[in-house]
Amino acid sequence: MALAEHHHGAEHERPDAYARETTPGRTPQGVLALQRAAGNGAVAGLLGVQRYAVGAAADSDATAVLAWLAANSPYAPEAAHTQAAFSMTRTFDAKEAKDKSWTVKVTASTVTVAKSVDMPTWAPTKIKKEWTAAHTALRAHEARHEGVADTWKATLKARLAAYTFTSTTATSWDDATAEAGVDLDEKWATWIEEHQKAQEKLDPYAVVIAGAAAPVAPVAPVTPDADAAPESGETPSPIEE
Repeated sequence: MALAEHHHGAEHERPDAYARETTPGRTPQGVLALQRAAGNGAVAGLLGVQRYAVGAAADSDATAVLAWLAANSPYAPEAAHTQAAFSMTRTFDAKEAKDKSWTVKVTASTVTVAKSVDMPTWAPTKIKKEWTAAHTALRAHEARHEGVADTWKATLKARLAAYTFTSTTATSWDDATAEAGVDLDEKWATWIEEHQKAQEKLDPYAVVIAGAAAPVAPVAPVTPDADAAPESGETPSPIEE
């Protein structure tokens, strides 16, 4: 499961600057307030990877561990979580045409992405091999989410570079770039939504631990057949709805 967030705020510069930077706030929100457990040595060096402790007993079998994840994962029904928070800077320039319209373009821009991955950590005593294999596969899945974020970083950069805005109402350079700023902020929000949809296509992901019992499908309750004839001497009971 993955999230991408971006929030806007204005940065103002000197009014006499020729090509000013009008940049949304760079501080991403959505930072998780969960207490993290000590990291697994195998992934301790991975930048941006956090871990939450699996509370199953160390001698639990695969079925019990999967049940614990299903009931207690902070990201249920997912067992792990990848977040990608994007921010940008952009510098506008505007030119007035003979018809008094203004054309605004982005002359310089940057896109940054802050990625974090939260994985379960557990130290089994019985199913070490099975857990390691499942954990490795889960980490590979979260890496796919990171890859989507990296791809979208390039996409966002390209869209900013190609951005053009035309105003027929602006009466000055300041007005034209201000209108472009509002328009680009709106477009940026829709682009981030596109990124999120691309992330969601990777989920749900089911953690598989070798040896786990297959989940038992719930049995549908038996309801009386209203059209069935009652046995001799019995009076059919009303069906409550």
